[in-house]
Formats: sequence, C-alpha cells, structure tokens
Amino acid sequence: MPASSTFHRTDPWRPALLTGVLAVLIPVVVCVVAAAAATRHLGFDTLRVGARAWLLAVGSSIEVGGATIALLPLGGALLAAFVAAVVAAIAGRGGADDAIGFGAISGGVAGALAAVLSAVTSTSTVTTSFARAAFGAFLVVGIGAAVSVAVRHPRSRRLPVRVRPFVPALAEGLRAAGVVVLAAFVLVMVIAASRVNAAADLWAALDPGYTGGLVLGLVCLLALPTIVAWALAVILGPGIALGVDTRVDIAGIDVGTLPAFPPLAILPEPGPFADAVVVIMAIPVLAAGWAGSRLIERLATERLIERLGHAALAGAVAGLLLALIAISGRGAIGPGLLAEAGPPVLSTLLVAIASMSVGGALGALASHYRGARADSE
Repeated sequence: MPASSTFHRTDPWRPALLTGVLAVLIPVVVCVVAAAAATRHLGFDTLRVGARAWLLAVGSSIEVGGATIALLPLGGALLAAFVAAVVAAIAGRGGADDAIGFGAISGGVAGALAAVLSAVTSTSTVTTSFARAAFGAFLVVGIGAAVSVAVRHPRSRRLPVRVRPFVPALAEGLRAAGVVVLAAFVLVMVIAASRVNAAADLWAALDPGYTGGLVLGLVCLLALPTIVAWALAVILGPGIALGVDTRVDIAGIDVGTLPAFPPLAILPEPGPFADAVVVIMAIPVLAAGWAGSRLIERLATERLIERLGHAALAGAVAGLLLALIAISGRGAIGPGLLAEAGPPVLSTLLVAIASMSVGGALGALASHYRGARADSE
C-alpha cells in the first residue's frame, strides 16, 4: 500500500517529464530527416546537423571555423515552443495542479537533454554553447509547456498570494504589448509588399535551385519574427544596427554593404524618413495609455495614487515584454558584415519601460478624471 500511495503522488509529474523528452526528440528527428533528405545521406554527420539545428532554434550559439552565430532565430524558437505546447496539451490532457511547475519540469528535462546534445555534437571545428543550449531549451520548452497547460486547465494557474492583486495590471500590460507587436507586424508586411521586387532580385541572384530554394524559403520564413523584433526596436526608438555601417532608426537609414539575403531587401532606400514617420513612435505610448484606461474599470480602489501605480505597472510590463522581444533580435550572424546585429540592450530596456510606464499612468489619469466628471454631472 505505501508503494501504491507513493506512485500516485509522483504520477502527475510523468506528463511533464514526457513533455520535456518529446519536445526535444520530435523536432530533432524532424531536423535530421530534413537534413538527410537535403543531402541524400544519413550518418553521424547528418545526426549532428539535425541536433545542431534544434539547438540553434532554442538559442544556442554556434562557432564554425572561428565564426560565431549568436543571433536567436526567433522563428525557430517560436516553432520549438509550439511543438512543446502541442506535446504538453496531449501528454497533460488529464490536467495539472500547477502550470508553472509543469513547465519548470518540462523545461528542466529539455535543458538537460540540450546540454547533452551540445556536448556530443561538438567537434574540433564546430561547437555549440553548452550553457546557452541548456538555458534556451529550459526557457523555450518550459514556457511553451506552461502556457499550454494554463490555457487548457484554468485551475492550474496558480500564482503567489502577493501577486494576485496585480493580475489585472499584468493582463493589461500583456494586451498592450500584443497591440504594439501587431502594429510592428503590419508595418513589416506593408514595407515588404512595397519591396517585393527587390527581394525577388536578390532571390534570382542567389539562384538556389529547387532543394536550395525550399531551404532558403524556410529560412526566410523563420527570419520574419526577427525582422518584426527589429521593427519593434525602431518603433520604440533606439533602432537597430546591422554590422558596422548600417543603422536603422526613426530618423532614417544608413545602409552599407549587406549580405544577399532576401529578407534584408525590406530595408528602405538610404536617407532620412519623412517627418510623419515619427508618429509611429506614439504607438507604444498610446497602447500603454489604452491599457491604463481599461485598467481603471477593473480596479476596486478609487484612490488616484493606487490607480496610477497599477497603470504604470501595466505599462512597465508591456515595455519590458516589448524590449525583451526586440533584444531577442540582437547577436552575431557570422563574421564580417553582420558580426553584430540588432538593437542596443540597455537603451531599449530603459526607453521601452519608461515611456510605456508614463503612457499607462497618463491613460489612467485621463480615465480617472473623465469618470469623476461624469459622476459629478
């Protein structure tokens, strides 16, 4: 009987362990099959290529012949998190008591497996970062699994008691961040539509062929989230650098020599932007103000200082999320032209959090006095 009781207590964690294993095994197998199909060869080298592809997707850097690739392929990370979410939805269909605990266990297992894969696939000429592989897999798989369980099983959304009063602010901050990300995506799509001929010229110059075209098309598709992250950095203000002689910010663009990569054709012609473009910098502040205004209706307190504090928190949460997304687009993409790409870390964090905190507080202030005026009438 005691053994049966112990088994019952540990059994709920089995789906989390299974999720961590399958969230690594499934995409690695898919990557190996894709590599074997592309090279028409299956051997240890193909296995290494497939494993390294997944390690890169979850955030590991790779060093090849002295050249380092350290830019997180955000599209690959989202795809890996999606796989983890699907596996968690199936493995955890019986429910879970704690989504965060489920995600932590799944991520921990995935992180351990990623560390092992990094070690066994590294050679004298090609190495992957042991630490980044483990930490990236922990975050990507853990977050994907936790979100999946929380969405499917509301009772698993356990938060510390001290955090619960701030849940409305956190939720509104998440919504505001979503609005700004959507605006950045629309902006990228509009510019991409206007630059499609330039991208087609780059594609034709590369002449990748059929198999190479499939691979290049997939890479271009996975690069889209990173380009959206760069657009966020421009909207927030700090802008981005692409190598030593290319910079894009709200004032304009300076373009140097860039690799012939079709998604980079989205960059407009060099020179200053029209003054009206500065309006897009208002999008994050307006989104934060909208969140602060909505938050007023959800707060029980009528004290102005408390309302402003919660609204500023909502804006800060949105700013932090947006800054982290933007910063995910920073890193090296090999030697030479793109040895450094993406936005500056510190200024992106400071500008995003400060501006959106102020925006949230202003939105709450406007809503508070509008409500007070309506009550007096």
